[in-house]
Formats: sequence, C-alpha cells, structure tokens
Amino acid sequence: MTMAGRFLLRAKAKSTFALRSEAVIEVNSQDPARLVRWAWHLGNRHLPVEFIGTTGLRIAADPVIADMLEGLGAEPVFTEAPFAPEGGAYGGGPTYGHDHSHSHSHSQSFARGSGGGRS
Repeated sequence: MTMAGRFLLRAKAKSTFALRSEAVIEVNSQDPARLVRWAWHLGNRHLPVEFIGTTGLRIAADPVIADMLEGLGAEPVFTEAPFAPEGGAYGGGPTYGHDHSHSHSHSQSFARGSGGGRS
C-alpha cells in the first residue's frame, strides 16, 4: 500500500509502520553472475545495498555510481522507493548512515596450529 510517498507495512500485531520513500537506483538482471558482480563492486565501495528478491539491487541515488554500474553492463533506473539495505556483518543490524570512525583490532592470531606460527 502507498500513501503520499510512504509504504505501509502491517505486522501480525496489527500495528502499522510507514516506510518513507527516497531517491534510489535499481538494477535488475536474470543472470545471477551479473548481479553478484554488481553487488561485489558496490560492496567494495562500502555502499549500503538492498536486495530486491533474487533479481535486483537497490542503492541510494548517486549519478557517479550509476555511471559505474552502466560501465559494468547494468541499466540503472532512478526511482523513489523505501530503502532498507542489508545489515552489516559486524554490527548485526542495518548500517545505512553508519560512520566508520571506529577502529578494528587485528592482534588476534588466525594462524593454523597451536604454536601461533604457520603450519
């Protein structure tokens, strides 16, 4: 359902939530390899991505990224839609608007074996 640019979602508890539409780009393909390639390039740029079923991707509108996708063989479509990107691997929840001012520690040894060295 839509109502003045908002998409309504009705939960089992009969609550209604309004999801705001925003400017987005959608790309679609029936070829899973192309979709994975586009998703890899978007993820490599740390861009939030929403999967649209099994054949599409949705990202925040950005003409530079649209040009990149065209160069990769996609046909980007600028539209208005709710945007609910996939959550991050480390944060567990959505990362849209997440800043990267935190640091990552790499002090843990990931080497095989019990001696900390390579085996």
